[in-house]
Amino acid sequence: MDTSLTAALGIGFLLGLRHATDADHVAAVSTFVAQHRSLAKSCLLGTFWGAGHTVALLTAGVATIASMQEQLASAGLTDDVSFMTLNVFGRTLAPGHTNGRHHNHNHQVSVTIGRPFRGGVIGGVTALVIDVLRASTTIITALANGCHAIVPVADPGDARRRAGENWGDGALVAGERHGEPIPGFDLSNSPVEFGTVGVRGKTVFFTTSNGTRALLAARAAAAIGVAALVNVSAAAAWAAGAGRDVAILCAGSRGAESLEDWTCAGLLIDRILATTPIVTLSDAARNALDTGRRYVDDVGRLRRDAPWARRLIAAGRGADVDACLRLDTTTLVPRYVPNIDKIVGDLG
Repeated sequence: MDTSLTAALGIGFLLGLRHATDADHVAAVSTFVAQHRSLAKSCLLGTFWGAGHTVALLTAGVATIASMQEQLASAGLTDDVSFMTLNVFGRTLAPGHTNGRHHNHNHQVSVTIGRPFRGGVIGGVTALVIDVLRASTTIITALANGCHAIVPVADPGDARRRAGENWGDGALVAGERHGEPIPGFDLSNSPVEFGTVGVRGKTVFFTTSNGTRALLAARAAAAIGVAALVNVSAAAAWAAGAGRDVAILCAGSRGAESLEDWTCAGLLIDRILATTPIVTLSDAARNALDTGRRYVDDVGRLRRDAPWARRLIAAGRGADVDACLRLDTTTLVPRYVPNIDKIVGDLG
């Protein structure tokens, strides 16, 4: 068995034992004993009560995992999606009460870097997806310029097919592979292009090497926002205001950390901390926070410090890099809505 799975199962078992000693559970057991003086009856009731807990959790867990695997498989992401997940968790209160008391759960933090992403860690949270250079910035720019919606798709063939099915509705295809435009597409992955070409009222079928894959793999989250440097303060405020735990998903580059995404994550965390009094950060979140604070006064330094920025500049995409490395030029926070399979502008 994989060591990480063994460790996760062990931690889950220990947390379950800890959960069993919560005050409401102790009170329930005490009630069994008080109502049934017979040790045998008390043990029998306790056994069935515990079994009920286990079956309910197991059934819900299996159903959730199966659903997420089906979603990832339908997007072609179960085997080869690699990107980094950076989670920022606060302490939450479940809505239920037990004898007038809240049932508290302190959520833990998990980080995945350079391995296939498993969606379970973001189920029920608010997710912010980052691909500063350039998918996130391009999406924000498109919607700010009146684009009707962005549809993230896994590969160029799917983008062409789906755009063809919707051609009468003013559909466009856009994207890149390995930073280069895709032959035959209307647009590449360029905030400069989307800021100058007429996209108002259009639906864009969009596929990129890393950013759209990250968005598709975030479908299990309760709410999904698109974040970049250009909307970092607005995105942080939106995520913090949702009242859920927050997962920051950095698309990175082929499963590896990218400095510009890491910096953006740190700046998001810095702004979340400014408005949320109690937040638990992972080691990765603290590391990103330190990185973000090093660049907060001059994100333009990423032009020379970030390897992907240097590569884009060498390829003649310097104007795109400049457009991406700007702080808070908009308050627009695009939302990916999986049930309609579209990224749209502010929903109010």
